[in-house]
Amino acid sequence: MKHLGIFILGALLLASCATNKRAAYIQQVQTDIPTAIEQDYQIRIKPLDRLTVTINSKDPELAAPFNAASSYNSLNGLSSYSSSSNGNLQILTVDKEGKIQLPIIGEIDCDGLTRNELAKKIENTIREIKEAQAEKEQTKLARKALEEFKASVIAAEEEDDKIARKMAKLQERKERKKQKQNAPASKQVFNRDVIEAGDNVRLKGQVSAGTVMEVQGKQAVVAFGMIKSTVKLEQLEKVSKGQIKKEIQKSTFVSVQTADDMHEKKLNFKQEIDVRGMRGDEALQAVTYFVDDAIQVGAARIRILHGTGTGILRQLIRDYLHTVPGVRQYHDEHVQFGGAGITVVELE
Repeated sequence: MKHLGIFILGALLLASCATNKRAAYIQQVQTDIPTAIEQDYQIRIKPLDRLTVTINSKDPELAAPFNAASSYNSLNGLSSYSSSSNGNLQILTVDKEGKIQLPIIGEIDCDGLTRNELAKKIENTIREIKEAQAEKEQTKLARKALEEFKASVIAAEEEDDKIARKMAKLQERKERKKQKQNAPASKQVFNRDVIEAGDNVRLKGQVSAGTVMEVQGKQAVVAFGMIKSTVKLEQLEKVSKGQIKKEIQKSTFVSVQTADDMHEKKLNFKQEIDVRGMRGDEALQAVTYFVDDAIQVGAARIRILHGTGTGILRQLIRDYLHTVPGVRQYHDEHVQFGGAGITVVELE
């Protein structure tokens, strides 16, 4: 707390109507004997005295609230005193009980005090007020710090909860992964004799593979590419996915096209295929894709060149054509255009 200086001027306002008289104020004093006069006499404040109280500080802003009607001369550092007609001067009258009222400070009992004693009392009172304010401010700051600490603790707890939940999820994933790794391989035994919906199958003696859509008693609906066909179970054999991948890689004919280039496929589609010189499985795979493409582009008639040879390749192809629903009929080409070495397929 900055030091506050207090100046008090006590004025006893006395009025007299008597005329000037010559009077001996010191009587019965022997002129030839020195008499000591008290030097420490101090005026005591009494009721109805009029006082001027000015509170000063190095920082005028600190003293301003205590000087509601007083002025401070910043040039010489002293209080300004004037008559009661000066509105800037804080002139206080001691009441009948010997008390005065000061701004901020409140009521001060000054009866019987000297000016120095009153100044000390006011200074102590201001110090107590400042200390109380400082304590109140410290309490306010402490309360604010406590609230901020509580908020930070709550935020930290929420963040910890989030982290804990994330850690729990990670731990669960880790446990599931560990269980999968430690779990005995539950590999399904590949049973060639049992054919069910979803199995990959092919016609016995052929390479072209399809997917079983459903089993109807002793028959199965098999999708060979885009074509669905009903085939007897005894004519089918089950194949693994690994076998299909290997056979697709070996195949020299690929007919997988998207709907976006269907128009181009129609323009470039050739209505005959030559499988002469191919092995039976390769030829059958190529014919399967070729027939699928022909049905997609809406061809009415196609030709398959397989040659005569031993007739085995011709028979494999015709066995397959017999299972395709989109095939209306097939026959040998006219003898002038190849005869039994070419199969003409009429599509629906």
